Amino acid sequence: MFMRSSSLKGISVSVFAVIAFAALTARSESSRGSRPLVFTSMLAAPTNPADLAHEQTVQALLITIRPSGFDPVEVRRTEGPFLLAVDNRSGLDEVTLYLTGEGGARVREMHLSPERSRWREKIELPPGRYLLTEGAHNNWLCRITVGS
Repeated sequence: MFMRSSSLKGISVSVFAVIAFAALTARSESSRGSRPLVFTSMLAAPTNPADLAHEQTVQALLITIRPSGFDPVEVRRTEGPFLLAVDNRSGLDEVTLYLTGEGGARVREMHLSPERSRWREKIELPPGRYLLTEGAHNNWLCRITVGS
């Protein structure tokens, strides 16, 4: 019985140490300044090193809707896929978002509500200029430029 109690204490201390280390590491990473968010997704859990070729790194484009409009109001990014991440912090229960291309062609439309206050979508836009707008507020604009 003494051996079990002793080994359980050892395991508990080890688990606590790992959790504390993870918390400190996360805190020090967040205090280094603002860097682009990077999300890594695996197509399948790798079973051997050759499967690591399927790993993709996708940068997130974070846009926040505030009571005054979009933040930021202009974004430039390189070609390639990215995670479009829009958070509704406007105080409005309902917002309708439109992503349109330079010629006015609608690329995406999203309705946000109290049940769904965030929009997350992996997207790849051809080079060009785009506008993210909100249906009820003509002056809320976020200009997105892809490529040069």
